[in-house]
Amino acid sequence: MIVVVLLGAVAVLGGHRAIALTRVRRAAQLLDQQVAVLAADLAASVRTGSPLAVALADQAESCPGRLGDELRSVVDRIRLGWSLDRTLGRWARDHDLGGRRAATLGGSVGSVAALVQACRFATAHGGDLAASLEGVAVAIVDRTELADETRALAAQVRTSTAVLALLPVVGAGVFALVDPRVAHTLTSTTLGSVCLLLAGLLDLAGVGTAQLLVRRSLR
Repeated sequence: MIVVVLLGAVAVLGGHRAIALTRVRRAAQLLDQQVAVLAADLAASVRTGSPLAVALADQAESCPGRLGDELRSVVDRIRLGWSLDRTLGRWARDHDLGGRRAATLGGSVGSVAALVQACRFATAHGGDLAASLEGVAVAIVDRTELADETRALAAQVRTSTAVLALLPVVGAGVFALVDPRVAHTLTSTTLGSVCLLLAGLLDLAGVGTAQLLVRRSLR
């Protein structure tokens, strides 16, 4: 009974954190997808001869969500007379400050930084801006696919851990049903209670260790 209660408490706490992490990761994944599309669209506009500032203004009108708000702020600063390099640098800093809390929960703030770096480098030092933007888009897509595969493997590990953690509980329950003396020993004697408590603590320690390893692998 004690083991079941402890495992239940851990499951509830872990469930709440897992839900929070899932929401943050989905938001980060959506942002990465939007930045990849933005980079590809900017590359297409630049290849047709549009200056980067004009391309950014065109994309700001149709870009949704948080990324669209940030782009419109970028365009507003350019219209106020800010230089393109200064505006892009401010965008990267503001986005990084707004995304640090998400990053601590498993989110990603690197896609916008990569886009800004490509734009600033190409405008400051020359080079093929369109090719750089296309490279950013491809890199973000590749990183997203790798992250999806990693999370899928981590989910398999979590499932296996849960099964292994429940096996001792199920086994004890089956033995108690088959032989009532087992239940009496575990619940009515000091030695049995100590063994039950130690088994529960070891089980929880194993679950916690596995979860810790999974979280570190996802960083």
